[in-house]
Amino acid sequence: MSAAQRNNPRFSITGLILYNGFNFMQCIEGERSAAQECLRRIERDDRHSGMTIVGNQQRPSRQFEDWHMAGQYVEPRSDAPQTDMDGLLSRETVSEATRTLFQSFLSFGIRASAPDA
Repeated sequence: MSAAQRNNPRFSITGLILYNGFNFMQCIEGERSAAQECLRRIERDDRHSGMTIVGNQQRPSRQFEDWHMAGQYVEPRSDAPQTDMDGLLSRETVSEATRTLFQSFLSFGIRASAPDA
């Protein structure tokens, strides 16, 4: 997160990243060549493995234009406090697909409680 916030302004990269203690979910925005180079750097970084690109599309405007990398650690527990991601994801600039992906990620690792017997 700190590396992204330090490096992304230099390449005009914006986006959002969430971490749940095990997995990351990230939206990277910028000129195509800059975004692709950012992905290559992440892929070459030994700290990362199992990278999957969920989407790759051009949009007329950025969803997180004022964030060189907004991010947060989220507890994968159903009783964890609400994150400030709800406000960020509810912005008009965020597409429904992006909102759904990140909201789904927020629930990864949460175990449903057993029904009362």
